[in-house]
Amino acid sequence: MKKVGFAIIFICAVITALAVIGINLSITGAKGGTPITIQPYQLDEYYAIEKIAFPDERGELKKNDTFAKKIKKMEGTALIDRIRVMDEIRDRYEKKRGKLIKDGFDQDAPDFAQQVETALLEELQPYGIDKALVSLSTWDKICMFSLTYRSLMLIFGFLGIGLGLAIVTSGNVKSDLD
Repeated sequence: MKKVGFAIIFICAVITALAVIGINLSITGAKGGTPITIQPYQLDEYYAIEKIAFPDERGELKKNDTFAKKIKKMEGTALIDRIRVMDEIRDRYEKKRGKLIKDGFDQDAPDFAQQVETALLEELQPYGIDKALVSLSTWDKICMFSLTYRSLMLIFGFLGIGLGLAIVTSGNVKSDLD
């Protein structure tokens, strides 16, 4: 039974560590403003944006608005900076989706995602966005998941560690499973 307790402690410690990473990303991304939060439906949209066929090489920046300033201000390819840029892309993605639905397109049609992608690529072409800006590595996806579910993971992580400790320390009691 102690092996089960240690396994529960290890798994829940990993979950708690991921929750702490999510909390750290949220606070780091605030920079004096509100903490970064990602809703579960937004996480799906980020993954959909990542799958869009952006060009491999960065194009020329032809516009000069607030979104262009965000792209210029990016330092390297830090996840927080890419989340800020992808958040703007996600807003535009939602608007394109909504406009196509309002125009009478069926969102369950097989070519609906392709139509949204085409419309979004046409709008974002003057910004010179490339695939490297919107691509997410496995670690980035884990960080974004922990940013989305940080509170839930923290609660269950601590509860699981407590349960695992209770199982491990109850060694002097014989159970039916031993």
